Amino acid sequence: MTADGTPQRFFIPASRWLVIGACSAIAAALTADRYMDDSAWIGVGIALTVAVALHTVLASRTIPWFPGLAVLVALLQWVLAPWVAYHLPPLVPAFAMVVPPATYFSFAVPCAVALAVGLYLPLWTPGARVLPRAPITVPAGFRMSCDGMIVVGLVARLVGLQDVPWSLSYALTLVSDLAWVGAFGLLLIRARGWGWRLALVFLVRAALASSDAMFHDLLLWAAAAALLIAFVRQLRPVMVGALAASGLLLLGVVNQVKVSFRSVLVGSPELTLTGRATALVAVLGEEISHPFAAFTGRDWVRTVTRANQGWIIAHVESWVPIREPYADGETVGAALRSALAPRVLDPEKYVAGGTYFERFTGLPLPRSTSMNLSIAGEMYANFGPVGGVFGVFVFGLLVGGLVRGFAALARRSPLWWAWAPYVLLYVMQAENGLGEEVNQIVKAVVTAGAMIAVIPAWRALRAWPLRLRRVRVAGP
Repeated sequence: MTADGTPQRFFIPASRWLVIGACSAIAAALTADRYMDDSAWIGVGIALTVAVALHTVLASRTIPWFPGLAVLVALLQWVLAPWVAYHLPPLVPAFAMVVPPATYFSFAVPCAVALAVGLYLPLWTPGARVLPRAPITVPAGFRMSCDGMIVVGLVARLVGLQDVPWSLSYALTLVSDLAWVGAFGLLLIRARGWGWRLALVFLVRAALASSDAMFHDLLLWAAAAALLIAFVRQLRPVMVGALAASGLLLLGVVNQVKVSFRSVLVGSPELTLTGRATALVAVLGEEISHPFAAFTGRDWVRTVTRANQGWIIAHVESWVPIREPYADGETVGAALRSALAPRVLDPEKYVAGGTYFERFTGLPLPRSTSMNLSIAGEMYANFGPVGGVFGVFVFGLLVGGLVRGFAALARRSPLWWAWAPYVLLYVMQAENGLGEEVNQIVKAVVTAGAMIAVIPAWRALRAWPLRLRRVRVAGP
């Protein structure tokens, strides 16, 4: 409840939900003639997309609403892109939606709803009151610590590009992502120069990603940064909405860049890292000059295919249990064991990327290709349509509890929000399996706890508030 007695629901005034509900219903009604021949469930997906998008925009001044980002990515990849894909020719036969629309959407849309309810439910009580925006008490040496994390993170990323064992590569990834935490920490205190530091991290990571043309993580880090900027700078909803629209346009541009840039890599495999980065800049400049190309003709088919993860879920539905019996929780147990036991003690444990893909889809996975079933597909493979939806809900509930923990900690110090994207990054990737998501969360929490315990400037967060030296926070 606000100071004037206005009741709150999920960090926005309760009256705003009437507007959100009306807009959602209108969007579903206006598009009904486009989806009723496929499945009425699509209308539920459209309504939920509008509701979550509007709420994320409206709540952004109160809290960086990472649950909304996670749900929107799931809706895009499980519902909206598959809906369009049913009406477009697939790029290759394997990408076809191999089950009828009614069958697919009667499972995929309830999964998206279950994920949203699970993520939001733990935030009901914290979201019923206004989070205080108390001035941040900046620990001594905080800026220097953040700069150090940026440098160490970028160096670790460079080392990770070398030929190192997978276990060490993952550890280096965890260390390299600390660069984002350092940049976000400077953003949260609005330290002078935070903007160019964040841009530096983004540009270096983009250049290094040019080695394999994999930019998905970079897009999610950019989206997380946008949520934090909206929160810190108190951007108006109209401005946040404009940023979101620009992000969608950027998504199409990046998809075009990946296609063109991979053609460059195939044609010139001898390019050095510097040469690849230069080629990436050239390709990016070319694609930005035609920002709407990704939404027309054959490029539109390619854009939809890249966003669509529903074809994997559809293959799981067509294969399980006809050719492969339900796993009855086998992969869930493997994911938990994988997250808790180090590989030194369990060399045969789950390997991220494609352990279950061929088993539960019947499709061969090309070498060096990393692909998984998504939470929805994996839960279906374990428990079937009804149990699968419930499994997605439980997963969302657990992650929602984690977000609730960040919200509680942020009441004492907003600096905790710098760590939230670090822990939640894989949750915002709807195509990952349970093994990747649980492993990332556990390892990231352990790493974050270690950093906060070891680095003096961050250590103060463990027992906030303390008698810390107050320093004047520089302007933007």
